[in-house]
Amino acid sequence: MKSLTIRMKVTLWYAFFMLLLIAVSLIFISDLSGKAMLTNQKGNLIETVTDAINEMESPDHFDYFENGIYLLVYDDHESYVNGIVPEDFSTGQPLRDDYVQTIESVTQTFYVYDKSFQKDGSRYWMRGVVTHTAPDPIGALTVSVVSGVLPVIVLLTCVIGYFITKRAFRPVKQIQETAQSIADSDQLSLRIGLPEGRDEIAKLGKTVDHMLDKLQQSFEKEKQFTDDVSHELRTPLAVILTESEYTLQHAGSLEEANESMEVVNRQANRMSVLINQLLFFSRSENGSMILNYETFDALLVITELVQDYQGLAEMKEITISFVNTSDRNLQLSADQELFTRSLSNMIQNAVNYCEASGHIEVAARRTEDYIMITVSDDGIGISQEHIDKIWDRFYQVEESRSKAMGNSMGLGLSMVKIIMEKHGGHVTVDSILGEGSTFTLYFPI
Repeated sequence: MKSLTIRMKVTLWYAFFMLLLIAVSLIFISDLSGKAMLTNQKGNLIETVTDAINEMESPDHFDYFENGIYLLVYDDHESYVNGIVPEDFSTGQPLRDDYVQTIESVTQTFYVYDKSFQKDGSRYWMRGVVTHTAPDPIGALTVSVVSGVLPVIVLLTCVIGYFITKRAFRPVKQIQETAQSIADSDQLSLRIGLPEGRDEIAKLGKTVDHMLDKLQQSFEKEKQFTDDVSHELRTPLAVILTESEYTLQHAGSLEEANESMEVVNRQANRMSVLINQLLFFSRSENGSMILNYETFDALLVITELVQDYQGLAEMKEITISFVNTSDRNLQLSADQELFTRSLSNMIQNAVNYCEASGHIEVAARRTEDYIMITVSDDGIGISQEHIDKIWDRFYQVEESRSKAMGNSMGLGLSMVKIIMEKHGGHVTVDSILGEGSTFTLYFPI
C-alpha cells in the first residue's frame, strides 16, 4: 500500500466505500423485501383460510391445497378431520383462533393460521399451513439481479473513481513536476501557475508560488549581500596589502612608515566596523541577540549624542540642535547601547547627506505609548521610488556619493529598523527629494 500513488490509493478507497455502500444497500433491500414477503405470505395465508371457510360445502370434495397453502379441518374437539398435511408437520399442534403462529419442525419452519367457523350447527376449525421455504419470486429476482449487476458495478466504480481522482490530482502532478524542475535546474524563477480557484489544491499552488517568490527574493538578497560584503572587504584589504608591501619595500624613513600605518589602521578600523555590523545582523537573525533592558534618562543620552556630533557637523559647516518638546520626563526602559546606536546611526546619516550650511534638528517628545525621537535635515532628500528600499542592507541611493560623504556602507538604516523591531517599536521616514528628510523613532514606554 505504501508503494502506491495517492491517486491509486484514493481510487481504491473510493471503490471500497462504494462497494460497502452497495453491500449495505443490498442487505437493507434484501431485509426489507424479506419482511415484505413475509407480510405478504401471512396476509395470503389469512385470506386463503377465510375464503376456504366461505367456499367450503363438503369436506369430502373440498380442495385442501390452494396457492401453496395446506388446509386442514379440525372438529370441535380440536381433532384432525380432513385435509392435506405438509411433510414433517404434526397435526397435534394446539389451535389458536385468528392468530398466525410460527411452528418449527426438525427440518422446516411453518406459518400456521387457525380460524373457527360454524357449519350445520357444529363448530369446526380451519387451519392454514404454509412453509417458510415457499417460492419467493422477489428474493430470487434480487439474487439474480445482484449476481449479474454487482461485478459491473464494481468495475464501473473503479474506472470512474480512477478517472475522477486522476482529474482531481492533475494540479498536484503539476506542482510535483514544477518542484522537480526547480530541483533539477536550480531555476527559482519557475512557477506552478495554477488557474485561480477556491479549492484546497488551487490554494496550495498559490501558496507554493508565493513561497517560491519569497525564496527567490531571499536568495537574491543573500547573493547580493555576499557580493556586497566581498566588495566592502576587498577595498580595505587591497589598501592594507598595498600599503604594507610599499612600507616593507620602499619606506625610507619612520615618517613614511607612519603614514602607511595610518592608512592601514584606518582601513582595518573600517573592516572592524563592518564585521561588527555583520555580527549584529547574524545575531538578530539566529535569535542570539539578547536585549539588556534598563531604565535610563533618554534626554541625557540624546543631549550627549548631539554634543558628540557637533565637531563633525562644524567641519561640514552644518548646524545641529536638539529640541525637547515634552513637558514630561523621558525615562525609558530599553537596551541603552542599542538605543544609542540607533540614534547615532540616524544622526550620522543626516550629517552624511546634509550639504554645507545645512541644518539638522533632533527633537524628542513623549506620548501615552511612545517616546518619539525625530532627526530632521534639509539635505538632499530621498525620492519616493527609493523610500521602501533604504532599509535593505547595503542599499545606497547613490553609491559613489555615499562613499564620498562618510564611507557609508548602507547598513545603518537596516540596523535601526531591526533595533526598533526588537524593542517592539518602529521607525518612519518622510522625505522629499532636494528638500530633506525626517526620520522618527518610536520607542514604546
